[in-house]
Amino acid sequence: MPVNDNASSSIKRRTKIAVLIAAVADLATPSLSCEYIVESRRVSQRDLPPVRPLRHLNGTCEIPGRLRDRWTLLTPDRERLRIRSHSMTARYPGQTNLTRIRYRCLESRGHTFLLGTETSIGRQGSGVLCLGFAAIFGNSVVGEYSIVRLNAVGYESHLLGPQLLPRTTVKWPTLNDTCVQAADQKDYYAEIVRAERRCVFPDELHRTWNFTHHKARHVTFAEKTFTFTFMDGSVHKFDCNVKEGDIYVLREFEFTDGQDGVLCYNITRLLEDPHYNFEMSRLNSGDHMEGMVRLLPVGRPVELSEDCDWLESPARPEFLY
Repeated sequence: MPVNDNASSSIKRRTKIAVLIAAVADLATPSLSCEYIVESRRVSQRDLPPVRPLRHLNGTCEIPGRLRDRWTLLTPDRERLRIRSHSMTARYPGQTNLTRIRYRCLESRGHTFLLGTETSIGRQGSGVLCLGFAAIFGNSVVGEYSIVRLNAVGYESHLLGPQLLPRTTVKWPTLNDTCVQAADQKDYYAEIVRAERRCVFPDELHRTWNFTHHKARHVTFAEKTFTFTFMDGSVHKFDCNVKEGDIYVLREFEFTDGQDGVLCYNITRLLEDPHYNFEMSRLNSGDHMEGMVRLLPVGRPVELSEDCDWLESPARPEFLY
């Protein structure tokens, strides 16, 4: 029997509401036995084997490397979210001025994270925020991820504001206790994109230098480029691709067919060294250009925590003079 458009639309709405209610109800139960992800505007359940997911103890929650970056919310206020391995820092326009709140990751399950404030919020004390992340795809999609708030509206009624806890609270609540939307609460979400970075070298580097690498004739820095000239006269020119403090990711596009070449360096000035002006410590392994260059697919964004794979290991220094 044919179903008219109004009836079909009504059935779809009821189905979506039923899925959301069922998912949130299951999320609230302590016997949760599957991993949850957030898909644009709702919590949904993936078809996974019925195994109990790993639950991080408070203070030991780790955020995946692919999420660790500076993000901009695609909203009129263009709020910022800085994500590190164990923390997130939110910046957004508050009621009177710019609000900056640093959270530490308390507990995670799948792509859902329970966060707790690291400092008191005015006279109110501490607060929590529960965020879910989902990768989004499509030709008309601008954002890389969608984030959705999964706990009650809190401080300053902002997506990234904490839900304030009673001052008498002595321990952090759990993800199961917090990440549950009230029945009358609307979805509160936004798409996010990686923040644009202006990667340039400081003026004091802009010249040709002798370099202590055993096969280097010299290296040259310009505002946005680094050129490595070998003793045999061969030359590789890299663009300044990502800058994070003193860490620079240098990229040569089409280093080989279908592959870009990447170098990661920590560059620091030596103020009291009688012989050298700068130290350049390489932070990546490599199989090309004397073992210095790491290959990536052409155009693929750099993931600092993954592609600069010696980031947490002892430095391999060379020097400029």
